[in-house]
Amino acid sequence: WKELYPYKEHGIEIFHSTQYLEKLILEGRVPFKELNKTVTYHDPCDLGRGAREFDAPRAVINAIPGIRFVELPNNRENCNCCGGGGNLEMVDAKLSADIAKNKVEEALSTRADMIISSCQQCVRTMLTYCKRNKIPMDVLDITQLVHKALDAD
Repeated sequence: WKELYPYKEHGIEIFHSTQYLEKLILEGRVPFKELNKTVTYHDPCDLGRGAREFDAPRAVINAIPGIRFVELPNNRENCNCCGGGGNLEMVDAKLSADIAKNKVEEALSTRADMIISSCQQCVRTMLTYCKRNKIPMDVLDITQLVHKALDAD
């Protein structure tokens, strides 16, 4: 949207969901409860290397009380693909699964309880690999993590 749509001409502000969540958190509008989990974050290709947004997702994660955040060995602009980009699964399912395997193994090396991402394709690819291979690792979109940490009171 930011690349193709003349949003500034129309007085429209465009946010990625992680940027908007960060804004709401900074305004004190997101009540969190403690969530005692260790998480790692997978930088999606389009958001990370494409849009150069690395900080907002980490700010959201780190704002949740009780979260222990550990970086992947390959993170930010050096983050490796999840195996789902460009509809690779449709073209070469084995290659896609091999790439997902490498990504999940990298996440497991951090000893995290959860892999968090900001791309539903990344979540689906890594979650599918974990389920098919009975790997006890939760894979969530960052909005799902925020939902788990919301204080319902």
